[in-house]
Parts: sequence; structure tokens; C-alpha cells
Amino acid sequence: MKQLNIFLMFLLFAACEKEDNFAGAPNSSCGSAIEVNPDRADDLSDNFDLLAATVEGKCLEVTIATSGCSSEGWQLELVTGGRISESTPTQSTARLLFSDPAAGSVTCQAYLEETYQFDLSDYLTDEVLPTQFSLLDTELVFTVD
Repeated sequence: MKQLNIFLMFLLFAACEKEDNFAGAPNSSCGSAIEVNPDRADDLSDNFDLLAATVEGKCLEVTIATSGCSSEGWQLELVTGGRISESTPTQSTARLLFSDPAAGSVTCQAYLEETYQFDLSDYLTDEVLPTQFSLLDTELVFTVD
């Protein structure tokens, strides 16, 4: 049965071609899509340290760290209210929301790092580019062309 599942997965991946992506489709090699949700744009986040952040094309890559026993349950989301300021260049913002369901249950002294990627293409469409993309609660501003 396991071999059949592997074979079926192989067929599924072999049938997909890059040219099948339509405009607005998340770039699967880039990670999770940015969440456009005005109701969550000001949500609180658990504490974490942002170690690095880069934007290449419409892909944001961030490395975060915090203390804990494991990074297994960590969740990091990129959320925006969806507003884009009409200026030249346009201005756009998003917030990283981190949660660690295991936080507080067991105290560990380890300092752990994880890297996440986010696809910005659903939010930063070609019509709004170039833009100055800011990560809220940081001083980071990226030019996205």
C-alpha cells in the first residue's frame, strides 16, 4: 500500500507543470501565502526575535528564534489588512504573527531558530508594484519590484 501511495504521489507531481500556474496563484516553492485579513491585522503575537528577513521577487524569507523545548509546534503567519497606500512607489505593510502552543507548559533554556517563507504574490499584484513593503513592529522596509 505504501508503494502505491508513493507511486500515485509521483504521478500527481509529474502531471503538474510550472506553466499551469495562473495569475495570483501562490508560488508553491515560496511557502505560505500572505493572509489578507483586516480583522487579524492587529492581532497580538507571542514573543520572538527576528534574526533575518529578505525579499526576493515576491517571496519573503524570515528567520526567527525564541526559547523553548522544540520548534515543532511553532506557527508563524504573515498577515496584512490589505491596504496599499497610493504613492510613488506604493506603500504596503504586513505583520508577522507567531504562536507557540507549548509556551508556558514546560520551561526550557534552549534558544531555537526556524526559517519560514511567505508568498506575497496574492497581495502584491503587478498593478501595485513597485512598492515599499514594511514589516510592522520592525524597522525593515523592502523594495519589491
